[in-house]
Amino acid sequence: MLIAAFIGFAAALAATLLATPIVRALALGRDLLDAPNHRKVHKEAVPRLGGVALGAGLILGTIGAILLSAEARDILLRHGPRFATLVATAAVLALVGLYDDLRGLSARAKLVAYGIAFWKGATNLQGHVKAGTAMIMEALTSQSGKRDTSKDDALPQLSQYLPGLGELTTFELPPTSPAAGKSLAQLNVRGLTGATILAITRGDQGIIPAATEELRPGDRLALAGTREAVAAATDLLEGNSDKAAD
Repeated sequence: MLIAAFIGFAAALAATLLATPIVRALALGRDLLDAPNHRKVHKEAVPRLGGVALGAGLILGTIGAILLSAEARDILLRHGPRFATLVATAAVLALVGLYDDLRGLSARAKLVAYGIAFWKGATNLQGHVKAGTAMIMEALTSQSGKRDTSKDDALPQLSQYLPGLGELTTFELPPTSPAAGKSLAQLNVRGLTGATILAITRGDQGIIPAATEELRPGDRLALAGTREAVAAATDLLEGNSDKAAD
């Protein structure tokens, strides 16, 4: 997946570099220039349509990643509607920018258009979070029957699909854990350690964590956060309160 992502990035970069002089020449030939004024930082007129070159690179890079990566195709098939929403939102923003370059839009019209696009994207944020949680639960469930998962933990591999979460680590709650029988609200793992419990698997059952969810011995938890935060959460869940406090 990393190789495919690199090739996709290289394709996007190459397409953008090739398209930029073409788009620049087109803008200059049609006199599509952005004149300076009191609200802009540039002092001389600059060609418009720069977003067209960036958009071409983004499209080609995405297509390249999908063609070269089986994982990317699998994600696209499983989460097609959410991906389509993301693409549609980006397309709206791109079209508004293009129309503004060609015809000109008032600040109020652009604000309304961007506001609608932002609202549409925000309403689907919960769906994206659930999709990421579903991926994590699927990885945990696939390992539930293995005795030694330390050498074949799929969660770290998901970090490339879910950037920004920090380290993803699997933790199995031992029978002697003082956290067994307590709810997530009582444990306050995030407040005490900074780590987050993203998902729980109990046997073959996947659980999206809620504040009232009580942990049981044998539960497999997906922990996310910095290395220090995950280590502190592990100590807390194992009952090493002194280490967690440090």
